[in-house]
Amino acid sequence: MPGKIKAETRYSNFEYNGWFAEPFFEPVKIYGSLGSVYAALKPLKIETSDVKYQGGATTPMDSLVIFQMPKNHYALNLSMAGITFKADYVDWSQAPIITSVIESCTSAIAQSLKTEIVRHQLQIVVQAVPAVSLTELTRRFAPSIDRPAKDIDFNGFILHTANGSFVLDKSAVNDGGIYIRIMRSFEGKTTMEEMAKKMYEEENWLADTLGIEIL
Repeated sequence: MPGKIKAETRYSNFEYNGWFAEPFFEPVKIYGSLGSVYAALKPLKIETSDVKYQGGATTPMDSLVIFQMPKNHYALNLSMAGITFKADYVDWSQAPIITSVIESCTSAIAQSLKTEIVRHQLQIVVQAVPAVSLTELTRRFAPSIDRPAKDIDFNGFILHTANGSFVLDKSAVNDGGIYIRIMRSFEGKTTMEEMAKKMYEEENWLADTLGIEIL
């Protein structure tokens, strides 16, 4: 893309959270739904050894069971409050399979528990290194404060919207790198396809705002 600054991705993460209408305060009910979730994950060739029982839950938000899929860098967590899906080292080419996994698993557990997912939250995290210095990349985002320009090394920001937030910060793990986090909430009836499309648009908006092309 002409005029765009190249930014090489060093790490990327996607996280989905779906919350039940009401928490299930009896863990045994969650355990009773594991078979249906396991069946929904069969296309990813999940093994029985990939199912990890967690102990010592202290709140309904704590994971009771984790379905780990190391070959794909995926993990699905079940709690008494809802379901969480995490994927590391992802890119948008994986969107169809991730969308399918989340849809099939949320449908399976909702049917098993006779409940519904009433709220969704999606998050994208990217650690990237741009082809220019951070000072040059973020100079135009300098806040209106009385500080010498030569003394400002980096200008990050946090932008809160009606349904989410954008964070731009200095990477703590990559020299000359940036940390990007995009978070957005959706109502329960929103489809995964609609949510994925919106997150893709949000990432492109932020990249355009920064003047970068995320590679």
